[in-house]
Amino acid sequence: MKLRRIALALSAVALIAGAALGAGVALGSGSSNAQTPPDKSPGGEASMPRVPKPTKPKSQAYVHFLPDGTITGALTKKVLAVHHTGTGRYCVDLASSIHVSADTFIQLTVDYFNSSPEFMVAMSGSPGVCSGLGFANSVRILTDSNDTGAAAAADVAVFLTIP
Repeated sequence: MKLRRIALALSAVALIAGAALGAGVALGSGSSNAQTPPDKSPGGEASMPRVPKPTKPKSQAYVHFLPDGTITGALTKKVLAVHHTGTGRYCVDLASSIHVSADTFIQLTVDYFNSSPEFMVAMSGSPGVCSGLGFANSVRILTDSNDTGAAAAADVAVFLTIP
């Protein structure tokens, strides 16, 4: 009889232990709520979030020049020279890969850090003016001041872009 009780007790312990293991409880081991580690790069270090890179201009050509026609810094693409042909008159000589015609479209902005705010800038519609001066593949730029009520030619700094 005593042997029977021991067998029943052992089977009860085995039954309880089996049920506990089947329910996902590990006896004798601790559990934690540790989160998964961050993704690792091939070098074994944690990867950093991507920082977007600044975009580069997609224009065919661009330039920034001062009132005397001097091209400034590295803000130039496919512009060979800026010729100051007279007060408020410029011919911008472009690379041969850009075909200049009466249909050539350019965007102009006065550089107000290097010019007074009463100035305006425009493109002359006829590319032949610069060709007549010896600048075959050039666009003509005109700048004016309207501070006295009457337009008057004036030298200004300009940002030019050919999209």
